[in-house]
Amino acid sequence: KMDDDTTTKDDQYLTDVLSYSVDRLAKEPERLRQELLRTEKKQKDAAIKQYRAFIAAHSAYDVVRDRVEKARADLSSVADALPELKKSCRDFANRAESVARARAVNQQLLNRVPGDISDILEIPQTQEQCGRNGAYDEALDLELYAERLRASLPDVPVIDDLRESARMTNKKMLKKLLVRLQEPIQLPECLRIVGHVRRSRYFESETALRRAFLARREVFVRNACEEVRRWLAPYDRAKKLTDVHRVHVFDVVTQYRAIFSDGDSSSATEGASSAATTTTSNSNSDVTADESAILLSAWSSQRAESYKNALDESLQRVDEGGALASVFEHCEYCGNSLARVGVETRPLLREVFEKHALRIFEDALVAASEAFEKSLSTHRWTTYLAGGETTTENDDGNNNKDANSEYSPPQSLLEHAPVAAFVNGIVAAFNEVRLLTPKLRRCKKPFAKSLRKTFESGQKSLKNREKNELTSSTEKKKEAFKGAVRAYEKVAAPYASKCFARLFFGGFESAKTAEDVGLVVLL
Repeated sequence: KMDDDTTTKDDQYLTDVLSYSVDRLAKEPERLRQELLRTEKKQKDAAIKQYRAFIAAHSAYDVVRDRVEKARADLSSVADALPELKKSCRDFANRAESVARARAVNQQLLNRVPGDISDILEIPQTQEQCGRNGAYDEALDLELYAERLRASLPDVPVIDDLRESARMTNKKMLKKLLVRLQEPIQLPECLRIVGHVRRSRYFESETALRRAFLARREVFVRNACEEVRRWLAPYDRAKKLTDVHRVHVFDVVTQYRAIFSDGDSSSATEGASSAATTTTSNSNSDVTADESAILLSAWSSQRAESYKNALDESLQRVDEGGALASVFEHCEYCGNSLARVGVETRPLLREVFEKHALRIFEDALVAASEAFEKSLSTHRWTTYLAGGETTTENDDGNNNKDANSEYSPPQSLLEHAPVAAFVNGIVAAFNEVRLLTPKLRRCKKPFAKSLRKTFESGQKSLKNREKNELTSSTEKKKEAFKGAVRAYEKVAAPYASKCFARLFFGGFESAKTAEDVGLVVLL
């Protein structure tokens, strides 16, 4: 606007100058110079008088300039941030659009889902509560309901998450149910647990379910046996272990056949090796009867082997033949009981009792040999009959009878204390195993071998002693020693053979028995 006023004044002054005369035009420069001087003087006077205003105006100019520079910098920052702002606005618009679509889907879900949506979203928590209260059927029903919801609403993420949560909750519940199979439970509870697990399809196949059942019941039986082995003495432990094995194995087999009924369950275990297969009568099972029998048979074999090893460990510290025979009878009763459900263990245990019976027998023979050697070194040889003759020949064969028993030790052995003590040790060894030999007759050869070695060891001891007695003793002592040797060979050996025949052969002639056991070398 100031530029317009200045231009107007210049135009007016130019018009006036063009109207001046020559003289005036000649004077015009001087006039203008004087006018300039007056104007400069006024300007100086005004500057002197209003110097504060000039200083304030200069300061205000500096402030305005700084603020204008700052405003320019802020405007530049805003201009630089405008692209990011535009992008953020677009992102916000996209998110708002997604939220709007999700809201529309949720609204559609609310319209399509029957009942209260909050109750549906609480299905996992409700399942956990059902599991704690034992309402397993209701928990499975809730999972089934979640499956149906997902089938009817396949494109809703909330329903997918709900179904997965329901499945995981039921999986945890079923794991706790399976742990119950490792505890002492009765058949009705087993039926309920297996029913719940089968309904939930926790296992991929019926075979896997049966394997899991047997594996967890095996844990229970093993823990029960371990508890017995932890506290009791060896003899009591062996009998209690047998009772625990009998009761629990009988229960497990009965439970398995009652729960997984496959055709003719009474012969399932015996039919495990049959080639023919028949389909199971259980409508929920795709396992054949033979497959089921094989599973049960495999478990029974494994359990019997574990029982055998535990029993063997317990019997290692049983040193009395009577105690061993008592445990054997207990095991026979256990085997007879389990045989009624097709789990036969008696043949498997025979070798265990044969081993320990032979151990006890050999320990008794070793004690007899040691006592015999000690008696030979300390005995004072003398004769009791005229002329130093013994009654050895009169006690041979079937003449060894007294008023009490045909198998009583020969009376003639009383003249030879070391031999008599040795025979007593042999008889003690026979008495240790006499209750077991009727059932363990197939192991007569190891017993015979041990008996033969004992007699050979005694004969060797006599020969070693013979050198001293025949060179440094009197005639009576020599005669007494020779009589002891004859009694050892002609009386003690046949008598031991006869007793062995009574134990292992039911009373055959001693000559035949001696030949069988190898004692014929001493006759």
